[in-house]
Amino acid sequence: FHRLADYIVCNSENAKIKRERYFPAYKDKLKVIYNKINIDNMVSEYIPKRDGKTNIVILASYQYLKNPIGMVKAILSMNKDEREGLNISWYGNKNVLKDNTSCYDEVIKLVKYNKLEDIIHFNLQTNNPYEKINESDFVALFSKYEGLPNAICEGMIIGKPIIMSKVSDYDVLVDGTNGLLCDCNDEKSIKNAIVKAKNMTEEEIIDMGLNSKNKANNLFSENVIIEKWISLIQ
Repeated sequence: FHRLADYIVCNSENAKIKRERYFPAYKDKLKVIYNKINIDNMVSEYIPKRDGKTNIVILASYQYLKNPIGMVKAILSMNKDEREGLNISWYGNKNVLKDNTSCYDEVIKLVKYNKLEDIIHFNLQTNNPYEKINESDFVALFSKYEGLPNAICEGMIIGKPIIMSKVSDYDVLVDGTNGLLCDCNDEKSIKNAIVKAKNMTEEEIIDMGLNSKNKANNLFSENVIIEKWISLIQ
């Protein structure tokens, strides 16, 4: 065991030395090329603030790292007026780990105990994710860790404003023109982002969604991706 530990430490140090020695010479050669996003045609109609509410959708599995508990606590920290008119729908797989639904079970109890069933709806995964996105006013993600978040990218290409924690490529995906950012570990930060979204007018939501779509086209469209691959190869 000690020999293995020494080997790991030794190799970690070697990797660090090589990284410090060689990275500066190659950093300009590192390129990020996103995948093309294909979205089926929508059947549902988008109505801004349907039923007089700001409708926020989250598409994420029920894992603690996706932070559903942090989101619920952020809602709990709101006063009555701040909660008024909010409708949050979460869709995801509760069996991420085999026979372990602890995260899902905990958030369901938390919502029921605090009588938030009229505001927060924790649903199982949906077969029509794009329709759920299209019907919503905002697409949100409050994760503590994330790769490139598919739901956020899909929300953008469909033309939705984004509410997102500062994970992954958040600084590329979201700015003040197309969404709101928050700190996943700060319930007040999550609360403020949601309340700000709720207080936006229909016109502001639509404009922000158009900015999302334009940004997504510049990141994920087929022509842009092809050009980036050609440039990389050349």
